Amino acid sequence: TVIQSVKRPKTMVDHTYRDFSRVLPTFETKVAAEGGLLDGAGAGGDGDAEEGQTFPAKLHEILSDGDAYGEYISWCPHGRAFALLKPKQLESKVLERFFGHGRYSTFLRQLNEHGFKQVTQGCDRNCFYHEAFLRGLPHLVRYLPPPKTNRRRLVIDPDNEPDLFGISQLFPLSDDVRAGEGRGNLHPSDGRNASAATVGKAAPPPRPDSPTITAERKSAEFCMARA
Repeated sequence: TVIQSVKRPKTMVDHTYRDFSRVLPTFETKVAAEGGLLDGAGAGGDGDAEEGQTFPAKLHEILSDGDAYGEYISWCPHGRAFALLKPKQLESKVLERFFGHGRYSTFLRQLNEHGFKQVTQGCDRNCFYHEAFLRGLPHLVRYLPPPKTNRRRLVIDPDNEPDLFGISQLFPLSDDVRAGEGRGNLHPSDGRNASAATVGKAAPPPRPDSPTITAERKSAEFCMARA
């Protein structure tokens, strides 16, 4: 489902955003994900992988282990971006172990090479996202583009950065970081989705214990913690 289509010069960050949360895993990616061997058809062979895993697959696995690494790197409450919380500790506790280096600047370069984009404002400021990198859905990393080592630095476009919290209200992700299942049977190139018909329609006010209120509370706590 296309959330927003942005047309900007190639010198600017393209914040076009599609929802991938309903894309089911193929049999191959499901088996690979269960075995921790996702090689990513689109993201494969980047030279940063450990035991056959690509950079995006390994990064997704790290984020999924919040008990071990959540102090240094963590999903945002909506699950569509992640925050780098403690760069210095990230270097020694995560990067050296999983990526063979302890340089934060190199990690940022790797994110850029794999198509991750940085949010520059709001609660998600300085967080990174990719439309096919979602909490609980590791099979989607195969849709990330192959790494490009010559990606040039692009001009930021804050006016068109996606409202990831708003998108999560329309297409919520599971709180289970290891859910591993899609929500439908769409291919990412398919713009059709029955839920799209509901976009823009008025909805009844949520109850205090509803997922919407809970998500808003988590988002507010996340903002306060990073202020």
